[in-house]
Amino acid sequence: MDGIDDNREQDVEVGTEIDSLMQETKVEKPVAPVTRSRVRLAWIVSLLCMVTATILLVVRDVVEFPTMLGKAHSVEFVQRLSTNETKRLAYFFYATDDGQACNALIAGKKLRQLGARASIDMVAMVSEDVSQATQNHLYKGGVIPMPVERWRRSTGNAFYKDALTKLRLFEERGYDRVVYIDSDTVIQRNLDVLFDLPHAIFWAPRAYWLDYLQPFITSVLLVVDPNNALFAHLEHAIAVEKEPQYDMDVLNNEWKHQCGILPSEFVVLSTHLQSDTDKFLFGYKDLDDRINHTYIHHFSPSNPYNKPWNMNPNDMVRDPNVHHMYYDLFEIYWNQRHLHCPWLD
Repeated sequence: MDGIDDNREQDVEVGTEIDSLMQETKVEKPVAPVTRSRVRLAWIVSLLCMVTATILLVVRDVVEFPTMLGKAHSVEFVQRLSTNETKRLAYFFYATDDGQACNALIAGKKLRQLGARASIDMVAMVSEDVSQATQNHLYKGGVIPMPVERWRRSTGNAFYKDALTKLRLFEERGYDRVVYIDSDTVIQRNLDVLFDLPHAIFWAPRAYWLDYLQPFITSVLLVVDPNNALFAHLEHAIAVEKEPQYDMDVLNNEWKHQCGILPSEFVVLSTHLQSDTDKFLFGYKDLDDRINHTYIHHFSPSNPYNKPWNMNPNDMVRDPNVHHMYYDLFEIYWNQRHLHCPWLD
């Protein structure tokens, strides 16, 4: 035992000498070896950092959503804007006469019926040709009349002479985003999803019937973040044009390669319920399937019928070889006009 005690005393003396030597030379004591638990903890932390970095990259890729949806018919938009209700949103229409104002009222009421959010305004840009009485009917019916200066052409097709007026939706009027819809349409599905799209100069559906001009968009439906600089650009483009252009032409000539393109089923011509039904299915299995996925039907010239307000309902004869929806659109319009615009009868 004495030998063991002597060894311990020697170890203590050696340790004391080492401590003294390290203090004199200012060398730190050796650090204890890293334990397995510390290694495991460090590995877990590194793994968590890698996972976090991967998630951030994925989120970045989602936020950088492309401005071109192309020709696909899938409408499951990945990226959505914040649902911050402080943003001012509105559905827009335009009217240069009492009949168009009635159509705007019909469209606004249909959107509410389809579940449009209460926080989204219904607005009709109205020119001086819309009577005060009709503007009062709009307001009572839940559509805000917004006076604008009519943008009329003195040359060109008389039918489209006031069509440039719709481009005033690019002017800043207190709204962060507007969804514009031509009023010579029948709306079939809720369109609130369009307010959640990422920013683009504007969004619009393909004018699929003009396949020889693609890419080419229709101005029947437009999603716009109003900007006075963009409106000034349009004004200049029209001022220096070499031949008369209308709203659809101007937008395509200026921005068709920069705008966001919506799938074709957002706007389908009524005539394609009557003809070329197999040609324009957009990947759906049959005509009924396409109809069920259509958001808006636009009244387009088709023999023997045209716009429903220019027709006598008693003159319509249903062809059993034509899909019933073609005729139903006319019936829907006439019923809604009688219900919501009795002052015009």
